[in-house]
Amino acid sequence: MLEKQVEVRQREVGQLQSQVKALGQEEQDTEEVDGRRQLLEDKFTELLDPLQRRRDFLVESREVHQFTRDVEDEILWVQERMAVATSSDHGNNLQTVQLLIKKNQTLQKEIQGHQPRIDDILERSVSLLKDESSEATRGRLAALQELWAQLKEEAQRRLDRLQEAHRAQQYYFDAAEAEAWMSEQELYMMSEEKAKPRPFPLSEEKAKKKHQIVEQAVEDYAEAVHLLSKTSRGLVAEAHPESERISMRQSQVDKLYAGMKDLSEERRGRLDERLRLFLLNREVDELEQWVAEREVVAGSHELDRTTSTLLVEGRAERGVGDLLELIDTRTQILAASFELHKFYHDGKEILLRIVDKQKKLPEEAGRDQNTVETLQRMHSAFEHDIQALGTQVRQLQDDAVRLQAAYAGDKADDIQRREQEVLEAWRFLLEACDARRLRLIHTGDKFRFFSLVRDLMLWMEDVIWLIEAQENPRDVSSVELLMNNHQGIKAEIDARNDSFTTCIELGKSLLARKHFASEEIKEKLLQLTDKRKEMIDKWEDRWEWLRLVLEVHQFSRDAGVAEAWLLGQEPYLSSREVGYSVDEVEKLIKRHEAFEKSAATWEERFSALERLTTMELLEVRRLQEEELQRRRPPPSPSPEPQQEEAQQQSITQNGLPSDPESPPEGVVAPPMVNGDGGSKDPSPGSSPPPSRKKSSQASTLPPRTPDAGTLLEGNLHRKHEWEGPNKKASNRSWHNVYCVVNKQEVSFYKDGKAAATGLSIQEEEARLQLRAADGNEYLFQAKDEEEMSSWIAAVLNAGSERSDRSDRSEPPGSVPGTPVSGRAQTLPNESSPGKREKDKEKEKEKRFSLFSKKKQ
Repeated sequence: MLEKQVEVRQREVGQLQSQVKALGQEEQDTEEVDGRRQLLEDKFTELLDPLQRRRDFLVESREVHQFTRDVEDEILWVQERMAVATSSDHGNNLQTVQLLIKKNQTLQKEIQGHQPRIDDILERSVSLLKDESSEATRGRLAALQELWAQLKEEAQRRLDRLQEAHRAQQYYFDAAEAEAWMSEQELYMMSEEKAKPRPFPLSEEKAKKKHQIVEQAVEDYAEAVHLLSKTSRGLVAEAHPESERISMRQSQVDKLYAGMKDLSEERRGRLDERLRLFLLNREVDELEQWVAEREVVAGSHELDRTTSTLLVEGRAERGVGDLLELIDTRTQILAASFELHKFYHDGKEILLRIVDKQKKLPEEAGRDQNTVETLQRMHSAFEHDIQALGTQVRQLQDDAVRLQAAYAGDKADDIQRREQEVLEAWRFLLEACDARRLRLIHTGDKFRFFSLVRDLMLWMEDVIWLIEAQENPRDVSSVELLMNNHQGIKAEIDARNDSFTTCIELGKSLLARKHFASEEIKEKLLQLTDKRKEMIDKWEDRWEWLRLVLEVHQFSRDAGVAEAWLLGQEPYLSSREVGYSVDEVEKLIKRHEAFEKSAATWEERFSALERLTTMELLEVRRLQEEELQRRRPPPSPSPEPQQEEAQQQSITQNGLPSDPESPPEGVVAPPMVNGDGGSKDPSPGSSPPPSRKKSSQASTLPPRTPDAGTLLEGNLHRKHEWEGPNKKASNRSWHNVYCVVNKQEVSFYKDGKAAATGLSIQEEEARLQLRAADGNEYLFQAKDEEEMSSWIAAVLNAGSERSDRSDRSEPPGSVPGTPVSGRAQTLPNESSPGKREKDKEKEKEKRFSLFSKKKQ
């Protein structure tokens, strides 16, 4: 921008040269013009050099700032990649680890591709960072170099960690495949067809050949198991982070492979036994066939045989009969032996399966609700699996009953013992399943209860935070908005009652069932109920506070409006305009009548403002409770009364203390009771009373005792209205005082204790009005009308006695502020008509100035 302006000015200078030449042709005296042109050109030439220097400086500064920005961008880029390079996520399965390895390789390639930019920044730093003022930039450059080296190192470390995780996940994958294959082979080896009394040779041969193929596959799979074992030993030797888990997994694989080999051998033994049984049955069949052939020959009707032949055949027939009998006996023995051995074999196998099922029954009860639900589904599947085992147990019982009827003695006892072993193991398994199911149900209920409690506690924390985080209102509209929001919170709390009821009922039901975690459940229930009570209490406290604040702000608003109206009417009331003609006076009279009508309409508003607010009533109640607490007699009074002395100043003309720390006050002049001057509900104030004139004479008064002629005493609220006939008090706030009326004076103290010791007072509010002879006026508030009447009577009696005593001891008018005649006890001082009009205006002004703009 500046250079463009210079170019413009340079063109203008060039134009000046042409203009000077033109002037030189027209006028003769051009030396002055030419001199001024030359001076301008010299100044412009001097301007070009600093302009060029500033341009060079700005270019250099721009390069430095650009370099600094590039360094900051690179640091930010490195920090973003650093989070990826230092990530602790190494994947949970083989596919995830392979994906993370690809991402890390991409990161390394990205780092390699970003290396030229780092080199470029380092090269630029050599020429730019020469002076000492770039020390901060050098520090950032050093930080960039350190972060860059750290990023490359962390990327390489992450690659190494991912490769280790890849090896471990590859091992887990291979182990899982091996376990799946071995489990499949176990299912095949555990499956067995029911024994047939007459097995077929082809099926037996096929089963044996098939089993030989499976055995060969198991033997060949030993190499894969050996490789897995070698891999696990290598990972453990290299101190892999998951060495313990890998060792446990390898031991599981080894146990599974050993169990599979044992099952293979058992199945081969069963197949050999069935084959031998088949061979025995085949021999028996061949013998029966041979006997049948001989029976056919013996039953032939051919008679052309010799006697010797018949005798030989007769002996053979008898031998065949004996042989058939032996064969039949042998067949029955073999069949009974087959059933017995089959019973023993089935009992042993069922017992082994029951024991295996008991071992597979887990003890884990779950760490959370999801885990418990998963374990419940697994347990349901487990119970469904053992139903088939129950059918085999019942079949074994039927076989045992039949065999016990066929055998006696040791055989029968052995059969019964085998049956009892199986039944006992089966009963234990069923009991364990039932106990496991009940424990999972109880654990699920516990976690469901804990989840409900946790959700409700978190929700209550949020609600309490919402209640406590509400800002303090500044006006009525903000208070109403907060109250609406607070009611919304209450609606949400009410909507949650069903959730609380459900949670509490669930907890009580768990306690009634004597849950194993009863102590923890009871503690959670107590925490829930306490938190709920705290939440409700905080809501109610906040609601009461909002109601009080709303009332205060409404009062402040109404008082502000009333005071604004009063201030608006003050110019009219203070106006001295009385009119100079009849018309003007009539207009002023009409205007005044209109003002009085307007004032009458405002009277109800002022009456509403005079009523005590809830906050003031609470404060009065608190003060009364404190006073009652102080006035209670001590439990163990001292036998010897302590003598207390206090310095008190003499009673002044207006009966007020000289300062807030002065002794008790006394109204020495006969007061005037004015029912209209008392405010029923004035606005509160917090400022202390101002200092007043000190008495010219001082005296030492002893502490007040109950027998000092006291007519009445108690708490009142006082406001100082007038300091003289024509002067308002400088501070017209309300103060709480302890008033004592005796036969001579009216005294004011801070409290009942201060009344006994003569301490200073603090002041609060007013109900009735006392006016001293010197013009001082005070407003007081009693608890009710009856108490106010008692105070008025006591004050009048005190004033009468004081007046009588003064008349007897002192001549009238000897001391300023002494009581006047009896009429002065109930009537104001006599004054001129002009003064009475002025007093009326003052009285009206006083009535309209009772309310402060703000209420605290």
